[in-house]
Amino acid sequence: MSNKGFFRLIGAAVLCIGLAACGSSGNSSGGSGGNPDPVVPVPSPSTVVGEGIVRQYSGSGATLTVGTKQFDVSDADLRVTIDDEPAGLSDLRVGQRIRYQGTSSDNGTTLALTAIHIDNLVEGPIEANSIDLDAGTMQVLGQVVQVDKLTVFASNIVPNELAGLTEGDFIEVSGQRNASGNVTAGRIELDNASDDFEVRGAIGDVDDVNKTFNIGTLTVDYANATLEIFSAAPAAGDWVEVEGSVYSAGVLMAEQVELESNRSFESVEGDLAIVEGEITSITSNTEFSVASRIVRTDAATEYEEGMASDVVVGAYVEVEGRLDAESVLVATEVEFLTDQVTAAYSLTGAVESVDPAARSLVIMGVTVMVTPTTRMEGANNAPLDFADIATGQMIEVEGFSSVDAEGALVAAKVEITTDTDYEVTGPATAISNPMLRILEVAATTDVTTDFEGPGVSDQVTFFLSVGEGDIVEAEGEWNGSTLIVREIELKGGSN
Repeated sequence: MSNKGFFRLIGAAVLCIGLAACGSSGNSSGGSGGNPDPVVPVPSPSTVVGEGIVRQYSGSGATLTVGTKQFDVSDADLRVTIDDEPAGLSDLRVGQRIRYQGTSSDNGTTLALTAIHIDNLVEGPIEANSIDLDAGTMQVLGQVVQVDKLTVFASNIVPNELAGLTEGDFIEVSGQRNASGNVTAGRIELDNASDDFEVRGAIGDVDDVNKTFNIGTLTVDYANATLEIFSAAPAAGDWVEVEGSVYSAGVLMAEQVELESNRSFESVEGDLAIVEGEITSITSNTEFSVASRIVRTDAATEYEEGMASDVVVGAYVEVEGRLDAESVLVATEVEFLTDQVTAAYSLTGAVESVDPAARSLVIMGVTVMVTPTTRMEGANNAPLDFADIATGQMIEVEGFSSVDAEGALVAAKVEITTDTDYEVTGPATAISNPMLRILEVAATTDVTTDFEGPGVSDQVTFFLSVGEGDIVEAEGEWNGSTLIVREIELKGGSN
């Protein structure tokens, strides 16, 4: 699963062909007054490198959305690999974190990919007694894996959530390391037929005598492993990829350990670079790391949906810029995407109407805006285009509110679901026992409703506890105008 050379650019010679002047007097055959026609230079394409989360791909279309960027993937020679094995565009899935290489002839306005590489952060069995449904976490090969509302679960995980997994299941997790060193899962695949273990991350403690090191709580024994790209013994802080087929009692017997670059792109000075992810560390007022890539800002850096003071550990951003001589990304733009990944609100229900021109749909009377960066997943992991959405389909939406959306729910994730229950999570308003509105969905309760939450035991205590703006989650049946609530939970204070 070596990544050697994936983003290394050997360099390309640019051949410029001009018109040669001819004639004894020096006149150009196409010129006038004895002056040759000017040669108009044709801009050579810039190389683009980057990494981010797959948001949209139709499967048959010619475009792929990663982060907020849309890429042309129509090149017949486009190379796709998964763990260094040849693959194709049909293997791309929403939620996967990918690294890519491509070109742009207009400074990033139009982007075309020439190579895509998919690498999981961890592949292995879920540890015993490690699944915590409340916290949304589990452990795999000693790595804490965090799931959230935007995590995409493969269709063979039933139900399609963390509760659909059990201890001992062999899973493949694509995502990124967060500031705590844990894995934030973008996508989880179930593959109980596999027995090959893999983990990628930064080395912690090292025992040179016994030839072991730690990644999280995992102990890696590399005594008999092949070391690739190392000029010295493995050291603390090295970002490595470890493979093995024997794992027991928290120890992975490594067969191969490869040193990967965790601090820079494997490219050359001047290349356009884009990285999406969580800010994992801050070195100074002008330098921080995103998904372990060094980013440097200067007076020319522009900020979207935020400002320089919003650069804090844990903020979710997409950074675009150029690589300097040290392969540091010098940012021309930093866009804050924290709202998109927080996605505090959700809706599940049948589509009542679709507006193709506005790219919006209505569920339980709530308008949902589908943007070019919404993660979209069809039934059974099939690709999904907005044009595929039709009235009557059951849709699950995770989203957030936005002033620009004028009261609509902005979708961070849209997924076709087989669920038949209607659900809504959002702020409570118009509270008057036995009714309230949740995310502007009219809801009514009765004595048969199951009430949950801090200090809540029944209908009376629920309505005494809930306040305007508090986040409430409800499930039930939709009668066309009102949600008849079967279960309702007070989640906490307003967002």
